Amino acid sequence: MINDREQQIFEAFAKLALRKHENKELPQITIAEIAKEAGISKQAMTKYHFKTLEELVDTMHRRMSLDIHSTFANFSPEQKICPITVMAEYVLPALYPWMNLIKAAYVAYADASSMEYVEKQNREWILPYVSEISKTLDVAPELIANLVTDNAVNIIKLWITPKYPKGPDEFSVIFTALARKTINPLLNREYRLPENLMKANERERERERKRESCVVKINLKSCQVTK
Repeated sequence: MINDREQQIFEAFAKLALRKHENKELPQITIAEIAKEAGISKQAMTKYHFKTLEELVDTMHRRMSLDIHSTFANFSPEQKICPITVMAEYVLPALYPWMNLIKAAYVAYADASSMEYVEKQNREWILPYVSEISKTLDVAPELIANLVTDNAVNIIKLWITPKYPKGPDEFSVIFTALARKTINPLLNREYRLPENLMKANERERERERKRESCVVKINLKSCQVTK
């Protein structure tokens, strides 16, 4: 559970890291700078809260990890809910309150472990969902879980890196469309997308067909030879 003071310190770290990143400054941040940004003294920071930047970031990771774990814990293969749906409609909203902190640590502070926490939670949870294809292909389920997780995390990175990320509801449609192409083939066939996401994907496929049709028409015109 994050108290108000901790939240204030985390937000100060995020603001400071992102500001330095935007100003193209070196990603070097001190506890004194964070304390000043948070409006508290360095002495109070090191005595009552965090002695080092590493301790602060590690605490942030553990808090975020608990939120993600509690979200994943609500779902299992027995419920027959598509994992893509869980990630799009439940995990993304759980990550959203941590967006600036993840972005600050991963993008600005260049701390790859921010996404490693997300990867670890996803990898452990997805294992039971890939058992069928694992047996069919005679491939270790851990390897397939790694593929699914890598794809999911790469899509999430597309979400957190822009200066003004989309909200989770809006990005869930993008996540689903990309996951359908990269993740869905690796999952057990019995897990289907829900009706609303299937319709969103069908609209996306229709747009793709129209774009491809336009390209074909343009190419045909360019290939015509006048007699």
